[in-house]
Order: sequence, then structure tokens, then C-alpha cells
Amino acid sequence: LKGKVLYADNEADENLPPLDIDVARTTVFVGRAGAYDPAEEPAFLGTCHSKSVSRRHATISWEAGDDGGWRLYCDSKNGVVVDGAFWCKGETVPLKNRSAIKFGPCA
Repeated sequence: LKGKVLYADNEADENLPPLDIDVARTTVFVGRAGAYDPAEEPAFLGTCHSKSVSRRHATISWEAGDDGGWRLYCDSKNGVVVDGAFWCKGETVPLKNRSAIKFGPCA
């Protein structure tokens, strides 16, 4: 999982390094940095400190089978943008190789 902060709406996120994480689980969830203790919730990936990012913003999971692959489920009332399309809370979108996922102040 690779990414970067495109727009920071607070000082804590101004100089965040690029995100480059090997996902070793079939399900991870992303959200506001510091929302969960990684020791207690190892499936959590904190991204930035913006209040426009929910504590649990989206869930990314692998589904096996003929129609399987990586999927993103939107957990946030603020929604998420995947490959230029907006998705509302409760919606699931299949991910492609190098899909662009935007949320928080840059969406």
C-alpha cells in the first residue's frame, strides 16, 4: 500500500513521509492517525491527523473466488474517492492495481 499526503489541513501532517506499507493481512482499515493503539489493533493503518479523516475511514479487504480481489468498503460519512469516483458510506468498490484512493482534505 503506497501513498502520500496531498493536502494537509494541520501542522502535524505538513511533513509526513510517503506511505509504503506491506499489507500482511486480508483485511485492514485505514483512518485518522492515533485513533487506535497498533499493539491492540494491528489491522489499523493510521494515515494523517486531519479531523476530516474518520477514526475508521475505510476497510480494505481481500475476497477470494472468481469475483475476488481487493475491495474497499467506505466506513465514513465523509465518503471516499476511488479512481476519481465518489463513494458514500456503506458502499463497496473493487480496487485495481494502482487504484487512487483519496479521503480527508484532499478528496
